[in-house]
Amino acid sequence: MELALYITASIALLALAGLFIYLTILLSRIRPLIDTATRGVQDLVGEVQQTRIAVGGVVENLAGVAKQAEGTVARLNTQLENIEGIVVSASDISRDVTEVVDSAKQVVVSVLDLEQNIQRKVQAPVLEILNLLTALSRGIRAFRVRLAGGGNGNDYAAQLRE
Repeated sequence: MELALYITASIALLALAGLFIYLTILLSRIRPLIDTATRGVQDLVGEVQQTRIAVGGVVENLAGVAKQAEGTVARLNTQLENIEGIVVSASDISRDVTEVVDSAKQVVVSVLDLEQNIQRKVQAPVLEILNLLTALSRGIRAFRVRLAGGGNGNDYAAQLRE
């Protein structure tokens, strides 16, 4: 009965170890996707900042035209304020997305650390059970050899090595 429990526990631990190996592989494949998304968001932030700088340059160049056409400039200033608000909103959104991606990265790293910790804790009992099963197997084989009339001690030792 104990042997059945040990075998069942061994199978369960091996299945759990297999699950953790699968999860490790899965999470290691997800990490490049997160890195790619992070780089994409960073590129977007850079482009938005360049756009904002370019819009600022356009505003400075329009100063000479503003003296001649105040009405047109007033409308342009209103549009530029709207664009600046959009750029600020886009910057805020991109910053939030970067924080979300960083948080997701931290979660993945934490899950990988947890998996490694669990694997270390599970591996020792599995090896212990495997050693116990090996010892039991040798003991049963020795018992069978003795029951079969192994003869003198030298034959017994030779049969055990087989």
